[in-house]
Amino acid sequence: MPCLWGRKVVAELVVAAAVRAFAGLVVRFFRGWLCLGFWAVAMSGQESSREGRLFLNDGTEMVGQIRLAEGGQVRVESAPGNAEVFDFAQIARLVFPVPVPEAAPFPTRIEPAQPQEGLPPGWQVALIGRVAKSEKPRYQVEDKKEGEAFGAFQFRASGLGPGGRADSCQVIYQEATAQSEVIGYLINLHSVGHRSTAGVTIRAGLEPDAAMICLTLTEGGDACLMWREKQGAEAKLRFLNKTWPKHWLRLERRGRAVVAYGAKDREQWHYLDSVEVDLPERAFGGGVCASSRDDKISYSRLAFLTVRPLAPVAQRLVLREGASLSGRLQGAESGAIHFVFRDRRLTFPTSEVARLVFNPPTSQAGDKLKPGVTGVLPRKGDFIEGVLLKLDADRLQFQSRSGQVKELAWSREAEMLILGEPSPREAAAELLTTAGDCLLADTLVLQTGQVTADLPTVGRVVLPVHELAEIRRLGNLEAKGGGPPQTSIRKTDRALRIEGVLLEGVATFEAGVVRFHLESGETVNLRLDQLAELTRPRALATNGAGAQPDFSWQSHDFSTGRRGAFYAQDRRIIVEAAGRQILHHQDSFYLVALPFRGNGEIRARLAGFNGQGDLARAGLMVREGLEPGARNYFTGLAPGKGAVFQRRNGADGHTEQEVEKGISAPLWLRLQREGRFFSGAWSEDGAKWNPLDSAYTEMKDPYYVGLAVCSGHENRLARAVFEQVRVRSYDAVEYRPRVRLRDGSEIAGTIAAADDSSLKLIRPDGAEIATSMGNVASLIFQPLVLEGEGGFRPGQPGIILRNGDFMDGEFLGLEKDEVRFKSLIFGLRRFKYPDQAAAVILRAPAAPATGWLVELTDGSLLAAREIELRDRDLLLKQPILGELPVPGAAIYSLKRLAPQ
Repeated sequence: MPCLWGRKVVAELVVAAAVRAFAGLVVRFFRGWLCLGFWAVAMSGQESSREGRLFLNDGTEMVGQIRLAEGGQVRVESAPGNAEVFDFAQIARLVFPVPVPEAAPFPTRIEPAQPQEGLPPGWQVALIGRVAKSEKPRYQVEDKKEGEAFGAFQFRASGLGPGGRADSCQVIYQEATAQSEVIGYLINLHSVGHRSTAGVTIRAGLEPDAAMICLTLTEGGDACLMWREKQGAEAKLRFLNKTWPKHWLRLERRGRAVVAYGAKDREQWHYLDSVEVDLPERAFGGGVCASSRDDKISYSRLAFLTVRPLAPVAQRLVLREGASLSGRLQGAESGAIHFVFRDRRLTFPTSEVARLVFNPPTSQAGDKLKPGVTGVLPRKGDFIEGVLLKLDADRLQFQSRSGQVKELAWSREAEMLILGEPSPREAAAELLTTAGDCLLADTLVLQTGQVTADLPTVGRVVLPVHELAEIRRLGNLEAKGGGPPQTSIRKTDRALRIEGVLLEGVATFEAGVVRFHLESGETVNLRLDQLAELTRPRALATNGAGAQPDFSWQSHDFSTGRRGAFYAQDRRIIVEAAGRQILHHQDSFYLVALPFRGNGEIRARLAGFNGQGDLARAGLMVREGLEPGARNYFTGLAPGKGAVFQRRNGADGHTEQEVEKGISAPLWLRLQREGRFFSGAWSEDGAKWNPLDSAYTEMKDPYYVGLAVCSGHENRLARAVFEQVRVRSYDAVEYRPRVRLRDGSEIAGTIAAADDSSLKLIRPDGAEIATSMGNVASLIFQPLVLEGEGGFRPGQPGIILRNGDFMDGEFLGLEKDEVRFKSLIFGLRRFKYPDQAAAVILRAPAAPATGWLVELTDGSLLAAREIELRDRDLLLKQPILGELPVPGAAIYSLKRLAPQ
C-alpha cells in the first residue's frame, strides 16, 4: 500500500506539473499576441500620424498630431478630443520635426579602470618595434574641462617614433573596422626635445613594418601626417598647415581611404589631408606616443580617445530644376551621370545636373564658389575653374581653365563638382525629407500615412509620413473655394487651339505633332497648324531689381525654448518666434534670412506684431554670421517703446540701441548697407523716410540679410506679419548677358567676342553662334535699366551706364571685361561690364510680324519663321541665325504671331 500510495502521489505531481507548464505556455502565448497587437497598434499610429505644424492658406497656424488620410484630407488634433479636418487645397505648408541622429558620446562610455590605474575594458597596450624605456599607460577619469567628466590616457614611453621602414612607439588600441573613425584630444606633451610626438593612429597590425597612418602633434608645435601605404614600404611624412586648430585629432577611414581632420572643439572639424593605405577589413585604432629618442621618455595625455563605426556617407545630386537627391554616385559616361536614389538607378544628362556634392560642405564652401562658373571645389584649397572630362566610381578627371588636366579621388579629396546653376522650376509642391532631399512634384496624392508624388526626373515616389520633414504647396495659395482637386495638385501645360479651345495636361513633342496627355487620361495630337499657343509652368527666378525669390529664404532659430516657424508667399512673410532677446552680448531669437554680398538694402512693411514686453522685437536685420554673438544691425519695432535701431559692432560685443518713441505697427522699415556705412529708417507710407540711426564698420561677405523676430520669452511665441518684403542689391546682380537681334529676338549666353563688325556668342548649352554686328540691336549686361528712361530715345545708339546715365556715341568692341566706346562729347572711353556698363544700344529692334515667338528656359526669346517638330525636340528656322535645334525640355512657350 505505501508503495502504491507513493506512486499515486508521484503521478499526481507529474500531472499537476504538466498542467501548470501547459497553462504557462498558454498564458505566454496570449501575452505575446497581446503585446504584438499593442505593438502593431502603436506602430500603425506612429506611421500614419506625427507631431507637426500646419499652415493654412490665410497664414493660420496649428500645432498638434497630424494624420494624413485618404481623399486628400489632413486631420490635426491640437488637444485630446479636439481635432479638425482640412482639405489639402486649404493647406499651404506642413512641417514635421526632423529627428537629429544621435552621435556616439566621447568616449562611448566612461568607466573607471579595473584594477585601479589599469586600462578600461576593450583597450590594450602594445610596444611597436624597439622601445628601450616605457611605463605602463595609465587611465583616469578627470573632471577639469569646463565641468565635463572625461577619460584620459597617460602615455610614458621612448622610441624613435613611427616612420622609415619600421616603427618604434607605444600604442593603445582596440579593433577598428573598415568604416570607422578614431578621435582624440591631446591635452599635453612633454619631453626633453622638440621632436616627441603623440596623436591618433590606425594600423593594419602590431608589426613594426605594418601599413599604418598617424595624425600627430610634436612638442615643437608641428602637425604631421605620416603613413605607410603597405607593409614593408617606406613611411611618408607630410607637415600640415600650422594654422589649423590643434589639439582635437581625427582619422576617418572608409576602406583604403583615410581622411585627417583637426578642430578646436568637437563640432567644427577642418579637413587637413587624405591618403590611401592598404588596411585590412579589421585593423587597430587608438593613440600613439614616442619620444624620438631611445634613452628618454616622453609624457603625454590623450583624452576622449574613441574608436567608433561610421555611418555611410551619401552623395547629393542637385538638378538644374532645383531638386536635390541624396544617394550613391555610380560614375558617369557619354555625357550622363548614374545615380542611385532610394534603390533606383537613375541616369541624368550632365546638362540637367547643377552640382554633385561628394562630401559634406564646410562652412567656408560658399565663400570659395564663383557664381555662374563651372569647376571643382576640392576639400583642401581654393575652387578650381574647369570642365568635367571623366567621372567613375572613385576618380574625377577635369580640365582646368589653364588647360591642365587634373585628377582627384572624389570620395576623399573633392567637396563638390559645379556643372551649372540651379534655377528652380515651377511645380505643384515641394517636399523635404528627413534625409535632406528636396523634391519638386507635379502631382501629389495624400493617402493614409503616406504621400505619393510624381517627379518628372525621377518618376513616382511613395514617402511614408515618418520620412517627411515638410510639404509646401506652390502656386496661388490665396484662391478660395475652387482651386486644385482635393487629392491631386498639378501645374499643367496649356495649349490654345486655333479655334479658341483651351487644353490642359502634359505636352510632349513627337515627330510632326504635339502630343497632349489630358488629366482625364485622353490623348490629343495637335499639328502645328492647329496650335495657336503653348505655355508651360514658368520657373521661379530673381527679378531684375535683384530681389530674391521666396524659395531662397532660410530660417535660423537661436531660441533655446519653443521652436519658431515662418511661412513665405510672394512678398508676404509671417513669422512666429520665441526667444529671450536681441540685445546685450548674445541673441536668442528667430531669423528668416538669405545670404547676400556687397551693397544693398532690405525693406518691408511690418503690418502687425503681437509681441509684448521690453525685450520683444520685430524688424529687419543684417548679420555677419549665425553665431549668437555675431555682429549685426537691426531696424525694427519694440512694442511700448517705438522704432529702434540696434548695433553690435563686433563679435560678442555689447548691443547699443537708439529709440524713436511713439511709433507702432503698421509701419515701413528699411535697412541699408553702402560699403562700411549701415543705416536704418522708418516710414508711414514707404515713400517719405525718417532716419533712425547709423553705424560705420566692416562686414565681410557673404553676410545674412532678413527678418528678425523675438517674443522676449523663451517659451512664448509672438507673431509678426511682414508685407512687400524686398531685398535689392546696389551692385551688379548675377545675370546672364543677352544679345538682342534686330528682328526682336533675344539670345542668352556668354559674349565671347564682339567688335564693330562681328559678334560671337556661346549659349548655355555650349553651342556657338556667330553673326554680323549689323544683325545686332543691343548688348544687355544687366537687367536694371528700362529703355526710354535716362534721357535717351529708344534705339538711339549709345551706352547705358549702371547709374542710369546715357552716353550717346559709337560702339567699338569688347576687350576682356571692358566696353570700348567713342563718345561724341568725351571721346574714347572704356567701361567695365557689368559693374559700370549695363547695356550697349546699336539700333532699334523691329517687332516680328509673322511666324512664331519661342521662349526658352535660359531666358532666350527667339523669333522663328517656321518650326519643325522632331522626336522630343524642335528645329527653329530663324531669319538671322538659320536653323537652331532646341530640346523640347528647354521650351517655356510657343506663340503663333500670325497664321501661316
